[in-house]
Amino acid sequence: MNKSFYCYLIRYSSGSLTLHLQGCSHLNEGENRIFLGSVYKDFQAMNLAKRHSYDVSTCPDCMGKYH
Repeated sequence: MNKSFYCYLIRYSSGSLTLHLQGCSHLNEGENRIFLGSVYKDFQAMNLAKRHSYDVSTCPDCMGKYH
């Protein structure tokens, strides 16, 4: 069975949103952290993020394969 992990959106002062996964070293950056939920796959995290905004970037450290 797959292990689940948490995903978060970080809102920066510029208004931009970046998607991060549990354990990312950049989770404490930005103005606001939004918990999206528990997912099993990276693409599920992106789908949850798109519910908040279509203009979401991904963290190059924890979501590198989406770049």
